[in-house]
Amino acid sequence: MLIRLTLAFLLALAAPAHAGITLGWAPAAPMSVTRTHFQGVALDDGRLMVAGGSGGTVKASVEFYDPLTDRWSPGPPMSEPRTSHAMTKLTDGRVLVAGGFLSATAEIYDPRTNAWTPVRNLAGQRRTGTLVPLAGGRALLAGGSLPGNAGSVELFDPLFNGWTSIPTGLPADRRFIGAAALPNNGVLVGPELTLDQDGQELPLQRNWTFSHPANTWSGPRPMHVARIYPSLTALADGRVLAAGGSGDLRSEIYDPATGTWTLAAATPGPIVQPISTLLANGQVMLTNGNGSGNDVFFYSPATNTWSGGRAFTRGVAYHSLTRLHDGRVLLAGGNLGSETLLWTPTATLSTDRAVTFEERAEGTTGVADIVVTNTSAEPLVTADHALSGGEAGDFAVDAARCRSVAPGASCRMDVRFTPRGGGVRGATLSFAANTTTGTYSVALSGRGIAGPPAPPAPIPAGQRDDDGDGLPNEADACAGSAGPRARRGCPTGLLADPSIRYQRLKNGIKVVAYYVKATTGARITVTCTRNACRRATATGKGARPVRIKALNGKRLRNGTRINVTVALPGRLTTPSRTASPRTAAARAARAARP
Repeated sequence: MLIRLTLAFLLALAAPAHAGITLGWAPAAPMSVTRTHFQGVALDDGRLMVAGGSGGTVKASVEFYDPLTDRWSPGPPMSEPRTSHAMTKLTDGRVLVAGGFLSATAEIYDPRTNAWTPVRNLAGQRRTGTLVPLAGGRALLAGGSLPGNAGSVELFDPLFNGWTSIPTGLPADRRFIGAAALPNNGVLVGPELTLDQDGQELPLQRNWTFSHPANTWSGPRPMHVARIYPSLTALADGRVLAAGGSGDLRSEIYDPATGTWTLAAATPGPIVQPISTLLANGQVMLTNGNGSGNDVFFYSPATNTWSGGRAFTRGVAYHSLTRLHDGRVLLAGGNLGSETLLWTPTATLSTDRAVTFEERAEGTTGVADIVVTNTSAEPLVTADHALSGGEAGDFAVDAARCRSVAPGASCRMDVRFTPRGGGVRGATLSFAANTTTGTYSVALSGRGIAGPPAPPAPIPAGQRDDDGDGLPNEADACAGSAGPRARRGCPTGLLADPSIRYQRLKNGIKVVAYYVKATTGARITVTCTRNACRRATATGKGARPVRIKALNGKRLRNGTRINVTVALPGRLTTPSRTASPRTAAARAARAARP
């Protein structure tokens, strides 16, 4: 029988990424039409939705981007063409679209029915507004340009499928630029603008906060820097980052706990009419929005620092910038026309090196899994899962649960083994990931037992068959245990495959997780020398690893050994002893066969 110690390993070697997953920015599939002055929304099913926009003509068309296939597909058009409209995903998963150039209408798209439903009209036309989702499927519409009182704000309520105007008390010549979500159904609205005697926009360096469901205002909240069309990005901790929109490169952060703005680090370069999105790691991605620069900057709230620089060969403008569910970011349209760019972060991972199945009769199926752990602070993406090798047809892999893995999380790829013949069967699973290594390989192996067993020959007169397996004692290598003729009367060996994940310490290791793969139904017994752990027992589940929880967090000094014994009535007992902490990383496998 084969006893193998499989260690989890960190794969972050310096090498080009797999062709299927390019790190950083790379071209993605183009949209079907040119779009500018539009927005994208990530749906709950992982697709990206874009609607409307201009570019030659104002459009009512809708498209969906699937990051798993890098393909766009058409959706049902809106009831009317729209550009410079507001768009957001509500808390119930539907998508609300409102206003646009010369438009006061609104409508809702429901992914469950793939259809649009009209909504009562706005109080007036509104373009370049901002929609902020609130609890209960509600949303606040603020900012933008509209006739009359430009400072007006409207609240959408799904209970009556319409809008309520929320008085602000601002003079008629004032208006808001945008809005951002705050904790507890709050919204930060602003900055505030007015017009001088020549009709030029003047920023007033102040914001207001809106509280729902009381629908009350508080403020003003003075800012440090006068900004025209900055980006307002809600951070993961509930604060809001304001950046760009000024010759002053300093950014600033609003803290709802104190109701004040605090200056933050300056951007590495000027950002005009910026477009931003919050990344999965809590940082903010910031791009120019009017074609004046080709830089992409990243802000880290944890360190109050900016990084990044030139990313494109030319400036980008009037595009959409949307974080996908798998952590990547799609930049679409604008002055790129119908073209799109996909940004992919760099992650690290650990995974199994090999999976070994216990013996199976030809045509029967065994199930195992490959554990993949995201060991980085970035989202992990895997793709291009493929089987190769002489007996690749004996194996099948379902990697759907590992398409996207959150930082610090693990996933399992399901592997099935159905031998089509006898003897050792093997294949290799390869897949790509957004790491510097790029491509990974996992060895798959098992042993098939071909065909039904031959009928036992009669025992010659005068000879004995004490274990009743059809072989006389004289020809039986294991006369005390029944076994097939192909194994000279010895029972099938037991699977005993321990694996360990650990952290190095000065004088040993700390066990993070310890697993044993053992024959289904077999009794697993685990002990440690030096009384370093209490005796633990478990039951084998075939090629699926069983976690030995008694070893969780155990600190083992150099020289300590973990002993594993696997036993099953009528089968051989398999003793296994892992390497000590001093040599655990150096020894990849141990082998023994009766």
